[in-house]
Amino acid sequence: MPEKGLAVIRSLQAETSEARRLLQEEAPPLYRVQDPLEALSYTEKGGVLAPLEVWEMGRFLKAVHLLKEHLEELKGEYPLLQEMGRGLTAHLPLYREVINCVDEDGKVLDSASRELSGIRRRISQAENSLREALEAIIRSPATRKYLQDPIITNRGDRYVVPVKAEHRQHFKGIVHDRSASGATLFVEPLKTVELNNQIVKLKGDEEKEIQRLLISLSGKIARAAPLLKSSYYTYCGLDFILARGKLSHSHEGMEPALEAEGEIEIHAGRHPLIKKEDVVPIDVNIGGDFQSLIITGPNTGGKTVTLKTVGLFCLMAQSGLHVPAAPGTRLPVFESIFADIGDEQSIEQSLSTFSSHMDNIVSIIGSLTEKSLVLLDELGAGTDPVEGAALAKALLSYFYRRGAITLATSHYSELKLFAYSHPGMQNASVEFDVETLAPTFKLLMGVPGKSNALAIAARLGLAGEIIAEARSIQKKEDLRVEDLLSGLMKVQKDAEADREKTEQLRRDAETYLERARREAEETEGRKRQLLERAREEALTLVTRAKREVEEAYQELKKIKRDTAGAVPWERAKELKESLRREQEALYSRKEAWPPGRPLAPEELKPGQRVYINSLGRHGNILEINDEAGDVHLQVGILKIKTNPGDLCAEVEDEKGPETSKGEIQRMRSAKAKDVPLEIDLRGLTLSESMDRVEKYLDDSLLAGMERVRLIHGKGTGALRQGLQAYLDAHSQVAGFRLGEQGEGGSGVTVVTLKK
Repeated sequence: MPEKGLAVIRSLQAETSEARRLLQEEAPPLYRVQDPLEALSYTEKGGVLAPLEVWEMGRFLKAVHLLKEHLEELKGEYPLLQEMGRGLTAHLPLYREVINCVDEDGKVLDSASRELSGIRRRISQAENSLREALEAIIRSPATRKYLQDPIITNRGDRYVVPVKAEHRQHFKGIVHDRSASGATLFVEPLKTVELNNQIVKLKGDEEKEIQRLLISLSGKIARAAPLLKSSYYTYCGLDFILARGKLSHSHEGMEPALEAEGEIEIHAGRHPLIKKEDVVPIDVNIGGDFQSLIITGPNTGGKTVTLKTVGLFCLMAQSGLHVPAAPGTRLPVFESIFADIGDEQSIEQSLSTFSSHMDNIVSIIGSLTEKSLVLLDELGAGTDPVEGAALAKALLSYFYRRGAITLATSHYSELKLFAYSHPGMQNASVEFDVETLAPTFKLLMGVPGKSNALAIAARLGLAGEIIAEARSIQKKEDLRVEDLLSGLMKVQKDAEADREKTEQLRRDAETYLERARREAEETEGRKRQLLERAREEALTLVTRAKREVEEAYQELKKIKRDTAGAVPWERAKELKESLRREQEALYSRKEAWPPGRPLAPEELKPGQRVYINSLGRHGNILEINDEAGDVHLQVGILKIKTNPGDLCAEVEDEKGPETSKGEIQRMRSAKAKDVPLEIDLRGLTLSESMDRVEKYLDDSLLAGMERVRLIHGKGTGALRQGLQAYLDAHSQVAGFRLGEQGEGGSGVTVVTLKK
């Protein structure tokens, strides 16, 4: 049933949204179970359940347990469903006892109790002994001649054999039955009476034990009945929520925005009972600038469907169901929804079409509030057109004054003009294609419908002179109104098309503007980052060179003192000053190194000529290693490795000519001063070692070194094996071996680098 509280309705809608998301990801285990309420109430009154009823109770307990377990393990945002799941009580001990006692056929199992198992074992033994005794009798030559057939049967829980009636005096035993002809007597031999008595007694004990077990189980179920009833109600509630989610998915529904008061705003609404491939979506807006909507147009054009769609949407939303519409759909919460749709005329009750409509409308007026939705089909129909139109105007004015939102359909032209001249009212129509003589079922807001009778008649071939005479008979005022409406509809259609085109252009422009803004921000940020990185690396190199020159300068000064000025140290002093000036220039040239256009990783390809920001040089791409996230390049005769973010498009005349062999040699010489011949990795983890070895090998390659040593120690050998596996896959490693005697033995790996 529809709810009236906004908070309750929003909660129901949120439940449906969660259910739909959950069903799209994984369907929860929800099994069909038999309603346990009657059985639970019976046990509470002291009743004992039959075995099959006990099994059904166990099946319910299993279903509750599986659903509760599933909801507890959900990953994602399902707070409402998980909160409901906490209201489920599984009663696992009771469930285990039930399935240990009864099977799905309603049979009480031997495992139900030791006593029952023992009784059934003794029954089986007694029956075997009895069967052996009877088989001995029917096989014995002394007694076989008295039997009608050598078989064992039973009568009234007693095992008997068929004896010929004429030999009754020769066969000792108790007669339990006779055949219809009287020729055969079913006799229990005296030798087996005691065994039969023992079996009958044991079966009685079996029934007593079964009854005791059922009484015990029924008592336990009765004590758990209040919680089991609550679990059943919760289970049904979850079933209903998941059904709402399933319906939403099948209807491609959405959660509408809900307000305590406001307007009905439906975008691309589809009547939920019309097939998706046949339904025509409609846009409806009412309750903002106007609260009464008069819909006109041809018969079978979709007017009544529009009324029903609006009414169903409001009822569905207030019942927690999603509505089949597009995002942006908004609905208010109504206290009541009234509808006068269809013809309820009745000969028996002396009701005409008009009378049946008036009877409904009188009932609506008696219950109307300002938070009501009123749907009126063919308002004022069934009586004189002049009186009917006047009554329709009066009713629309009354509903408007009472504050109700009203949708009405009509054929009266007077109502179209009435809506134009009356504040708070609006026209709408269903479109009709005169060329195809078929309705399009599209709702046009703000445009009244026009009569198409003469146009349809002409299209169907009615003589032109008859059409002309009909037009001359038609009132001039009616013709003026029809012409006005025709013009308005054309203007409305053109305006709607222009609006849709403009809206699409606006959306496209916003999309392009946002994309351009993001790209500009990313480019600027990347530019600043690359410039700063290049500047820092250059400053590091100059600072290191300056330090080295300073050390040489101090050494020369010392030599000068020792040799009384024999060494030309003034030249070193000049070199130091030149480096100082170059360092200051680097600080001041922060924006002076504009790289080319940054290249995205997907733009890079082998053989491409690019600009390397960190070196300030051009190079050619040799290989792109997507897994490692780096790029191998050829810079002159030097091979280096860097990351894709360090590369830009080729820059013309920015850094001068390509690196010469002499410059590369000087770069290698400068680098070689900082790169040691070996690196000590002892005490590091494999992960820590890999990071250091990777940088060390890159520096060694840049320095032009041919052979380096990795000191990893002997230990367990895990670090050695991991490093050698890494070296084996390294593209710039020509080979490696363990250290020889005097080189560190198995605690050192000697690596040969490619030239």
